[in-house]
Amino acid sequence: YVAAAKRAVMGTVGIDAEAGTTEIAVVADSTANPVHVAVDLMSQAEHDPAAASVLITDSEELADAVDAEIETRVAATK
Repeated sequence: YVAAAKRAVMGTVGIDAEAGTTEIAVVADSTANPVHVAVDLMSQAEHDPAAASVLITDSEELADAVDAEIETRVAATK
C-alpha cells in the first residue's frame, strides 16, 4: 500500500523513494545478542513474502539461539 500511495502522489509532493522488496543481512559473531539479531531479521521479513533476511555467522550457538527466538516470536503471533 505504501508503494502504491507513493506512486499516486509522485510529482505532486516530495517522496523519498518508491521502495520494493526489502532485504537484510546481519553479520554477527558469538558475542551478538540473539534477541536483537532475531528482531532485526524479522523487522525486514515482515514486509513482503519475497523479502530476504539472512544471518551470516560463524557461531552455531548464535544461529540456533536466533532460530529459536524467531520460532517463539512467530508462534506468539498466530
